[in-house]
Amino acid sequence: MSGAHPESSGTGRRQRAAVVGTTAIRHYYRPSMKPTGAQSLRHSPLLLEGGNEFRGAMEEADRAALRAAGPGPVVIVPAAAAPEGGQRQAGANGVRWFKGLGASDVSSTGWVEGRSEDDAAIAHAVAASRLIFITGGSPRYLAEALQGSRVWAAIRAAHAAGTVLA
Repeated sequence: MSGAHPESSGTGRRQRAAVVGTTAIRHYYRPSMKPTGAQSLRHSPLLLEGGNEFRGAMEEADRAALRAAGPGPVVIVPAAAAPEGGQRQAGANGVRWFKGLGASDVSSTGWVEGRSEDDAAIAHAVAASRLIFITGGSPRYLAEALQGSRVWAAIRAAHAAGTVLA
C-alpha cells in the first residue's frame, strides 16, 4: 500500500496508513487537529516535518497546526540552524511563512550557541505560545543544546499544557 491514504473505518475515526508518506500524514492528522481547551487534550498535537520547511510542501500541515493551536502567539525556535550560522535566516523565514498563512502574532526567539538554551526570555516566550516551531538544521546539536535546559523544560511544559509542537 505504498502511498496509501488512510481510510475511514465507518466509526468516523481514521485508520493509520500502512506506509506513511508526507501526503498520508497530512490526510491522517488534518481531521484530528482541531482546537480544543487544553484541559480536554489527552495529547497535544505534535507535527514532525523534514527539512526544507517554509517552502510550501507542508503548507496544509502548517495550516492544520495553526488551526489546532487556536489564537495566540506562534514562536519559532531556530536552534538547530545555529551550527551552520543560519539561525537568523531560519527564524526570519519562519516568521514570514506563518504570517503569510494568516498568523498575526509570530516571533523568532533567535539563538546564540552556548547561551540561549537557558535564556529566561526564550523560555518565557515558549511558555506563552500556542504553537512552537523548531526549525530544521542539526538534530545532534539540537538534542545536545536542549538536553536538561530551561528552554527544553519550557517546551515540554507548554506541550503538556496543550501547545502545538512542530
